[in-house]
Amino acid sequence: MIKIRLQGRIGDIKKFVRQLNADNRMELVSVSDIYDNKGSERFKHLYMDVDYRNSKGGKKVG
Repeated sequence: MIKIRLQGRIGDIKKFVRQLNADNRMELVSVSDIYDNKGSERFKHLYMDVDYRNSKGGKKVG
């Protein structure tokens, strides 16, 4: 599993998460809410856990 902190503008974050979710090579295990960045109103961040799938679409083991 890969743990990611994604930072950017709200629209860009949502678009990236949608595209990643549509990629059948990966599974979004969890996606947090979008949080404010300290000192910046322009940029936000969220956390996600991503796992790889095997070639048959199932979750990769090991």
